[in-house]
Amino acid sequence: MKNWLITLLCFCFFALGFGELNAQIGRIKIRPDVDTTYVCPDSSITLEVTGGFNYSWSPANILNRSNGNVVVAKPTQNTRIFVEGFVNGQLRRDTITLVVVRPQLQLIALNASSVCRGTPVLLRAVNNAGGQGITWDPVEGLNNPNAANVIALPENTTTYRAELDITGCKADATITVTIAPQKIDITNGDTVKVCKGATKVKLSATTNTGQATGVTWTAKDRSITRQNVLSIDVEPKITTTYYVTMVATPCTIVDSVVVKVDSLPTQTITIDPKKEVYCFGEIITLKSETYETAAYPDIKHLWRPRFRADGSTPGYDFQTPDTLWNMVMGTIDSVVLIRDTRNNGCIDSAAIFVPVIKPKTITITPEPAEVCPGGSIRLNAEFAGNFDKITWTPTAGLSCTDCKNPNVTPGQTTTYNIMVEEKNCPSSASKTVTVLPRAAILFPNLRTVCQGGSIQLNGASQSGVTYRWTQGGNVISTDPLHRVTPTATTTYRLEATDVVKGCNNSGDITINVVPTVNSVDINGVTVCSNDRNRTPLSIRVNPSPGTVPALFETYNWQIAGSTVSSATTLGINNLNQNTLVNVTYTYGVVGGATCGRLTDTATVKVIQMPTENGIFFAPDSVGTRGAQEGDPLTAGILLVQPQPPVALTYNWTINGNNPGNNTNPTIVTRASPGAMTFKVVVTGPNGCAITKELTINVVPASVTIPNAFSPNGDGANDIFRPVTNNKNIRLVELKVFNRWGKMVYNGNTGWNGNVGGNPAPIDVYIYNMVIEFPGGRRETRSGDVALLR
Repeated sequence: MKNWLITLLCFCFFALGFGELNAQIGRIKIRPDVDTTYVCPDSSITLEVTGGFNYSWSPANILNRSNGNVVVAKPTQNTRIFVEGFVNGQLRRDTITLVVVRPQLQLIALNASSVCRGTPVLLRAVNNAGGQGITWDPVEGLNNPNAANVIALPENTTTYRAELDITGCKADATITVTIAPQKIDITNGDTVKVCKGATKVKLSATTNTGQATGVTWTAKDRSITRQNVLSIDVEPKITTTYYVTMVATPCTIVDSVVVKVDSLPTQTITIDPKKEVYCFGEIITLKSETYETAAYPDIKHLWRPRFRADGSTPGYDFQTPDTLWNMVMGTIDSVVLIRDTRNNGCIDSAAIFVPVIKPKTITITPEPAEVCPGGSIRLNAEFAGNFDKITWTPTAGLSCTDCKNPNVTPGQTTTYNIMVEEKNCPSSASKTVTVLPRAAILFPNLRTVCQGGSIQLNGASQSGVTYRWTQGGNVISTDPLHRVTPTATTTYRLEATDVVKGCNNSGDITINVVPTVNSVDINGVTVCSNDRNRTPLSIRVNPSPGTVPALFETYNWQIAGSTVSSATTLGINNLNQNTLVNVTYTYGVVGGATCGRLTDTATVKVIQMPTENGIFFAPDSVGTRGAQEGDPLTAGILLVQPQPPVALTYNWTINGNNPGNNTNPTIVTRASPGAMTFKVVVTGPNGCAITKELTINVVPASVTIPNAFSPNGDGANDIFRPVTNNKNIRLVELKVFNRWGKMVYNGNTGWNGNVGGNPAPIDVYIYNMVIEFPGGRRETRSGDVALLR
C-alpha cells in the first residue's frame, strides 16, 4: 500500500510537470478529461479530442473510426485508448483507460427461507462490489435496506428484490421468504389504556383458522393462565403485558398487548386570591395541587365554561392557554369553569364557580343638565342592585359627596363622576353640568374720551335679552347700544336678562374723561457750559391731566426751528451761549381722539465755567513716579478762566476724607502709604461744578537692621545703623552693649565700631534702638550684631 501511494505521488508530480511542459509547447486533450472511465457491458462511449489536428486513434477494433476528433468506442474488456495528433508541427499523444464494469449479484438465505411468522431470516447479497451500491425492495420488514446482509422479518410471504449499481451499471436478483400460514393477532392493538380503578378490560384475539384450539393467554406478572379461548377479561392494578400463544406444528405464534394503567392527580380547584365575590376585570388564578410532570407524561387539560340554562355562554377572559393545569383569567361574569383532564385511559373533570359582580348601569338625570351662572341643579343617579358606598367627584359645588342625589352649584361647566361600590367592586358614570352663557354684554376696550366727547357703552344686542342702564341708582336707558357724553369720569351699570333661559348678567363700566389743559410752561432754563450731559429742561402742564387711563402725551422740542427731541425732558449738550427753545405739547386718548395741542417758548441761559487742565503735584515727579511715605505733597487744579472771571469755590478730599482747610485751588499734605486719591470739586454760580480726581502710589517706609558690620575704613558697611529706603525715617536713639553689659555706644548717628577712640574688639554686641517713622510713629528694636574686621 505504501509503495502504491509513493508511485501515485510520483506519477502526479510527473503529470504536473508534463502538463506544464505541454502548456508551454501545446498539447492535445481527450474528453472526458479523466484518466479512467467506466463502461457497462454492451454499451458505448463517445470520446472527443481537442488542441491539434490530423488525429489517429487506436486500437481500431473497438472504435467506429480511427481518425477525426470524435469517435465512439464499444469495449468488451478493459482497454487503453490512444490518440495522436499534430500541434505546432509536433506529434503529441493523449490516453484514456476504459474499464468495463460487470456487476454480479446473487441472493441467498443463510437460514431457511420458509419460516414461522415472527422468525427472522438472514438474507445475503453475494456481489463483486464489496457490498457497496446495493438497495433492497420492499423495505418493510428489513433492518437495513442498503446493506449486503439484511435481516428480514415479514408479516406475510414476501419476495425481496436487490439491485447492485456500480457506476451506473446495474444487476438485480430476487428471493422469496415464505411464512407458514399459522397466525394469531390480538385485536385490541399493541396498547390498551385504562384508568386505575376502572372496570374489567376485555382482550380478544383472532386466528387464521377461526378456532381457539391451541391458544393460551398468559401475563408477564403471571397473574393469569387461560387456554383454548379467544377472549379474556383482565383487571390489572398496574401496567401489565399480556401474551396470547398459538401452537400449531411446526410453529408457535405469540402476540402481546400492554394494558397501561393510568391515574390522575387531585382535581380540586381553588381560587387565588380567595374572596367572597370578585369585581369585574380582576385577575385571578385558578389552581390545583402541583403534581410531578414525570409521573403523568401524557396528561392533557382543557378549560371551558359551563353553558347557562338558556344555552348562552357566560363571559370569561383566559389570560393563559386553556391547556394548562392552572389558569390565570380576568373576570367578566359569574361563571362555572370546568377543567377536563385526560391521561391516556383516565378522564376526569373538575369545576369551580367564580362569582363576579358586574358593573352597574348608572343613569344620571336630568338631561340636559344646564344651569345659569351661580345657579344650582339636582343630579339624580339611578341604578339596580345593592350598594355599600357612593362617592361623587369633584367635590367643589356639591351639596353632598356620598348621596345618590346631590345638588350641584358649578362655577363653570363641569363633569361630575359618581362611583358606586358593592362589596368593594366599583361602578361609575358621569354627567356634565353645563353652565349656560350669561346674557351678552360687550363693553368697549377703549373707555377714555376727551372732555366733551361721546362713547357707545355696549357692543352687544342679543335677541331675547332685555337691557337696563342705570347711573347713580337711576335708570337712564333701555337701549343696549346706549351712548353717553360724560363731563367727568363716570361709572354706568348695565343689567341684561335672558327671558328664554332666565340667566342674568350685569356689569359696571367706567368712562374716563381727559380734562382740558389750559397752558404749558418750560422749566429749568439755566444750564452750565461744562455740563455735557445735563437735561434740565422740562414743561409744566396746567392743569395736569393726571393719571387718566389710556391718556397719551407727546413732546416736540425745537431749537432754531429744528426738532431735537420728543422726550418729556430735553438734554442740551455742548451749549455755549444763550439759546431760544420751543416745545409743542400734544395730549389725547391712545387709539382715540387728540384732545389738545399747546406750545411755549423760552430762552436757555448758559452759565460760563472754567476749562480744567487736570490736577498737578509739587514736586512734579509725584504725579508720574509716586512718593515715599512722609513726603510733603502739594496738589492743585489748573483752570482756564473765561472772561470775565467766574467766582469759584474749591472742595478737596483725600481718599474720600475732607482734610479741613480746602477752599483754595491747592492743598498741602504728607504722603501716606498705599494709594492716595485726590479729588476736587470746583463750584461756580447756579450750582455749576467741575469735578476732577487723580490717584498716586505712595511707597510704604521699611527698615532693615544689619546683623553684622565691618568698620575697616573701606567705605562699605563701616557704620552700624538702620538701613532704609525712606529719607523720612529718623534714628532717635541707639545704645550698644558688650557681652558683659557695659555700654560702648549711645547716640543717634550710628556706631563706628570704636570705644573711647579705640577700635572695639571683634565680638558680638547687644543693641537697643528707637526709630521714628513718618507721621511721628516710633518703634523700639533690639538684638545682637557681629563686629568684624
